[in-house]
Amino acid sequence: MKRLLTAFVSVITFGLGLSAAPMTAGANDLVVAIPNWVTARATGEVIKYIGETKLGLKIGAVPGTNPVIFKSMSDGKGDLDVHPEVWMPNQANLVEEYIENAGTVAFAKNYYEAHSGYCGPRHTLETLGLKSIFDLLSAETSARFDTNGDGKGELFIGGPGWASTSIEKVRMREFGVDQFWELVEMESALFYSNLATSARTERPYLGFCNSPHFVWAKYDLEWLEEPPYDKSKWHMIQPKDDPQWFEKSKVSTGWPPSLIRIAYSRSLEERAPQFVDFLNRLQVKPEYVAEWQGAIIGDKVDSRDAARAWVEANGDIVDKWLGL
Repeated sequence: MKRLLTAFVSVITFGLGLSAAPMTAGANDLVVAIPNWVTARATGEVIKYIGETKLGLKIGAVPGTNPVIFKSMSDGKGDLDVHPEVWMPNQANLVEEYIENAGTVAFAKNYYEAHSGYCGPRHTLETLGLKSIFDLLSAETSARFDTNGDGKGELFIGGPGWASTSIEKVRMREFGVDQFWELVEMESALFYSNLATSARTERPYLGFCNSPHFVWAKYDLEWLEEPPYDKSKWHMIQPKDDPQWFEKSKVSTGWPPSLIRIAYSRSLEERAPQFVDFLNRLQVKPEYVAEWQGAIIGDKVDSRDAARAWVEANGDIVDKWLGL
């Protein structure tokens, strides 16, 4: 982290920062999508900064939700060309539609694994005797987490618009958790801030977590046990595919290990082949992601500045990604 922050100061001092305002698609060689969660924002900004400073491309950065990003990549018009962080199986419906069936979007070569489930500070789990997701099936336990006075505890299940949030609504119904808890959606940065406060103050707190994340190194956290992943018990229909998705879906198993990948518009293979070569050499690792999160969430560094600082501090890694 010290290395990243030192580089950040250097970047600002010598005026290497890029404009914070996104450019329109027509002014750019390509556009990187910036989804609304921290790790995707960081990865997107790293890709953008390398493409501009090392490959000499003009690259825009535009916010977008998963369905909009995939549709734009498929259209191939340059409105959105890169999704920096596709989670599988969370976004399996979009992958099936645009990568497997249409063939208009492709995955970059490399990926890393992540874990999803419910976690809390160790003191919370040990004090209340919580070991399994099924230990939450208790009105008495839920009441210990109540902060708004309605008698039910609040349980964070994901961010608004996340594919995983829809899955969690179904899983919590199938496990029976929704009968005892208020299922809450919020931005992940707020959840992790609340989780950090709980770890410091011993106030009970639980929610949907991912690893890698810098909080696992900073605080003493534990996972709640869940049934092992069983493909036969995972039948998920996303809201965009069927208005009765909730009634028709049934997911009664734990998550499989998530594969995190970069996706891009196949039109880039003709429009910017050197950039596609770079994407196929780029290897994001869990420890990089944790460092970016630590800077953005823990140290309150803007995601653009955190990306620039990391790139400037890790030239040897970046050179390998560029094939140098």
